[in-house]
Amino acid sequence: MDEYLVLGAKGYDFKNDDGDRLQGMNVSYCDLSFRDDKELEKGFLPMKVSAISDVFKSLEELPAFYALDFRQRPDGKGKAVLTITGAKFIRKLPDVIVK
Repeated sequence: MDEYLVLGAKGYDFKNDDGDRLQGMNVSYCDLSFRDDKELEKGFLPMKVSAISDVFKSLEELPAFYALDFRQRPDGKGKAVLTITGAKFIRKLPDVIVK
């Protein structure tokens, strides 16, 4: 598992138009190990990825650094989609940054 700055997590639980119940969560994070500054882009932009619901319990303190375990699954068209399947707390952010 690689280390990432996890910014936040938001769960969802609703019924779609067909009446099927959809549950899950999205995690917002930054990968500080790679930076690709461009003419119109600088710094670390947050990314959002889905996660299994068990991951929410692991995210006890946010924002903070976590080791994230990613897996791939196919979407409806067979295209690979990343999903977080595990998160392990590494360290919190300094108080100066969080306040």
